[in-house]
Amino acid sequence: MEDDYAITPAALLATGALVLACFGVAAVFPDALGAPEAQVRAQRLLTVEDSVREGMVLRDARTGAVAARLETEGDLFAMTALRSVTGRVGARPEAGRFSVLVIEQPDGTGLIRDPVTGRTMPLTGFGPDNAEALLRLMDG
Repeated sequence: MEDDYAITPAALLATGALVLACFGVAAVFPDALGAPEAQVRAQRLLTVEDSVREGMVLRDARTGAVAARLETEGDLFAMTALRSVTGRVGARPEAGRFSVLVIEQPDGTGLIRDPVTGRTMPLTGFGPDNAEALLRLMDG
């Protein structure tokens, strides 16, 4: 007795060709199958001078003007967030310079992004007060 629901070789071949075509598109256009990039209302690239014990100086990367000074006393949360997006966390974070991109989206929410690795952290998980404090780095 012949099975009425058997998959024909032509159907298998067509399915395989479709799968290979999807892999080809993904290889040539890596962003084509992913989520679209977040829209940006405003962004600011900051250079961070991190002395670990004494705090951070955040400068506008374009002008060199001081955007903010973060002290270990009181600003530890913001300092930790900036270090963590760039992978500078642990028992002994390293001192030095790095850059972060502060992004405000059209809906008013924010992101911080490591421009080197592209790692992005939404500020919504930090609570409204901390997110607002980090978005204030846009001013200046």
